[in-house]
Amino acid sequence: MDTTRPETRTPKDVPAILDIGISLDGFVATHDQDPAEIHDWMFARKTEADEAFARDIMDRGSVIMGRNTFNVCYDGKAWDGPAWPVPMFVVTNEEREPLDWDGVPYTFISGLQEALTAAKEASDGRPVQIMGGGKLAAAYIGSGLLDEVRLHIAPVLMGSGVPLFAAETPGSVPGRVTAFDVVSSVQTPAATHLILKPRNNLA
Repeated sequence: MDTTRPETRTPKDVPAILDIGISLDGFVATHDQDPAEIHDWMFARKTEADEAFARDIMDRGSVIMGRNTFNVCYDGKAWDGPAWPVPMFVVTNEEREPLDWDGVPYTFISGLQEALTAAKEASDGRPVQIMGGGKLAAAYIGSGLLDEVRLHIAPVLMGSGVPLFAAETPGSVPGRVTAFDVVSSVQTPAATHLILKPRNNLA
């Protein structure tokens, strides 16, 4: 993991990290956006190793999410309050005024690069967290803008739901292969935690 002190980073040097849970058959949530057992490693079946990953996820300077995820968490009341006490950026083509949710600023912004640039500026040198939904995560994976991809693979088969890897991903380049190096792999009863470094990073 990157041990660079946050205060020494310029915004350009801030790492962009995608963290997402996924089932064995490639789904990140059910069709009604319920993560089901995918996140058991953070809650009911958490081990010490799982806890280390969970703590790291929370140590972010800013967060990027998709509009559907925001709608579920905020408008759908899936969250009692913001999950991170840091600036949040929602990628959407819908024009919407900035929002203050319990003291946490939410900015609505169009474009993967635009959102990442703004999130890096606001992160105080700490990594930027890219979360769901599935379409946004897949778009960032195919964009070449990520420094690290962390897949938390749950040992469950969902059969259907919201896929991370669809036949056509917004922003992807047809015929382009996205390759990774495996940085580490940690197995616990509830998940296999894969840390991957994209080989074609453009950030």
